[in-house]
Amino acid sequence: LSWGSEDGLTVLRDVSREYDQTGLRKRKHYDYKVVVYLANFSGQECSLQLTERVPVSEIKQVEIEIDQKKTTPGFKKDDQGLISWDLVLTAGAEKRVEIFFKVVMPKNVIWDG
Repeated sequence: LSWGSEDGLTVLRDVSREYDQTGLRKRKHYDYKVVVYLANFSGQECSLQLTERVPVSEIKQVEIEIDQKKTTPGFKKDDQGLISWDLVLTAGAEKRVEIFFKVVMPKNVIWDG
């Protein structure tokens, strides 16, 4: 990921996914964890908005839920699956933002997530 011409700012993004199939109906469960690391190595404070996308289901049998207890607080969510944080990084500061969400669907739904 890049900030363009902002050489003093660093961003790293890591995504992990766990899969499980449970229950008599064999529903598929995908647990996602997205971690975004931000660092400000410039000599001045930086205000920014971090935006991530979580899936939005067009099928009523597919459930998508953000884990609000584990996800970094203070985010706003829209109907398109965009969640965002307004952040301020002081000079030399580092910040870690975490998003946890799950996708649950019947076994007959095919998804390449």
